[in-house]
Amino acid sequence: MIGGYGLTFRQKVKKWHDTESAKLRTMKFGEKIGYIFTYYWKWMLLFLIVVMFCGYVGDAVVQAHKEIVLEGFFTNDDYNLFPAGDLEKDFAATLDLGKKQAVVFDDTLYISQDGGATEYSAASNGKIIAYMATQELDFVVTTEAVYDFYREDVPMADLGKLLTPELYARLEAYLIEGTDPDGNACYTGLDMSQSRYVAGTDAVGDASITGRYVLFVPYSAPHTEMLNEYIDRFFEMYGEPVMLGIDCYAKSISKEVDDLTDEEKHTVVEKVAGVIDETLIETVIQGQQVPAIFGISRKVPQHENFTEKLSQDKINFYNKWTH
Repeated sequence: MIGGYGLTFRQKVKKWHDTESAKLRTMKFGEKIGYIFTYYWKWMLLFLIVVMFCGYVGDAVVQAHKEIVLEGFFTNDDYNLFPAGDLEKDFAATLDLGKKQAVVFDDTLYISQDGGATEYSAASNGKIIAYMATQELDFVVTTEAVYDFYREDVPMADLGKLLTPELYARLEAYLIEGTDPDGNACYTGLDMSQSRYVAGTDAVGDASITGRYVLFVPYSAPHTEMLNEYIDRFFEMYGEPVMLGIDCYAKSISKEVDDLTDEEKHTVVEKVAGVIDETLIETVIQGQQVPAIFGISRKVPQHENFTEKLSQDKINFYNKWTH
């Protein structure tokens, strides 16, 4: 407390500063930290809330002059797999944005599941809920534990309906079941383990990286068309091989691609992903450049006979379907 009857506010502040400084000078470093947290944690919490609120207001003022084409949050990214600044630039570079348009990502949020960092976690959770409520947030990428936490109370979009048919066919194997706001079974999560920011990096085979990250979409997401483009960007390393696999599989059973069932397409996606994952792991182990394997899909010939023998450096889809 700042005391001192009859003193001006400035004099009270100076008196408080001198008193506290005298106390702290007699303490060791650890004792100073303990003293500050014991007697000033409420002020620190208030300061943190004010800073985050000012940041939110400042961000709102700046962004009010821009059209946000996509907004996403990344939380609990302990391994820096999803650096927001880099991802913003990466995706924005693929778009023809005007000067008043912007892609906005934030990776500073953290939701605690063990009771730690309570104040920061509460502020992060408050920001996520606020952006959902104002229909500004398009997606969240977080740990599976945090996804499960939000799945209990937050209305999530059905990815089976939100994704384009082509994207759904490619990613169905990685969709996670949940329920829509009416309690109906649907897909509400997308496993990010096979995304280009995880599967295509040194994270492959890294024993220190545990668990998986999940993308979910709030029911109120405003930019679903752009979100489809971004999810496609997340998983684009699978696009060409998957489409080639579907085409080759259709030819092997004398069907048109459009006549394949969802189950057949699902099988193709799983098998192609398995081939790519095996190659990624082998490449990392051998210390080669991961991008070198992306040429595999371009090397597979456009042939009529699916059972034709392929060379050793090409994906033998036929063996994958029959073994």
